[in-house]
Amino acid sequence: MHLHSGSTGFKNRTDFYQVDPILMAPFLKEKRFFHAKIVFLHQSFPFTRNAAIMACNFPNVYLDLSQTLPWQPLLFARCLEDALSITPHDKIMLGTGQHWYAEMVWLAAFIAKKALARVMKQFAEDGLLSERQAKASARMVLSENALKLYGQKS
Repeated sequence: MHLHSGSTGFKNRTDFYQVDPILMAPFLKEKRFFHAKIVFLHQSFPFTRNAAIMACNFPNVYLDLSQTLPWQPLLFARCLEDALSITPHDKIMLGTGQHWYAEMVWLAAFIAKKALARVMKQFAEDGLLSERQAKASARMVLSENALKLYGQKS
């Protein structure tokens, strides 16, 4: 089940507080939802940490960081770092989510890959991950997790 959460970059949206993914916790604790795969879309911005906490604590919750790009390019590396610092790396997906113009898709992919490389490099430099682990995590986030979640082998 895909759930739109957070703001996706559109201006004049004043009710985005109602799409904070943490508000789903009471519902997801119900046994009838245990087997449903829940994917929070759009990085749940500005609630990235809340979405990451949900994906960390609920085995059936995943985080898709797509479509906040290119709306928050200067902030994206920090949001990506938040997600990767909290959520198991095999539960995070990253695409562009763009659908209007080919140039936006390209720009979003460019920003995403640059930010992911920067964050993984920092994790490796800080000794939090080996270079091998950082590359493996990046592959999972960029493609392997989505292929696995949606039933295709990587």
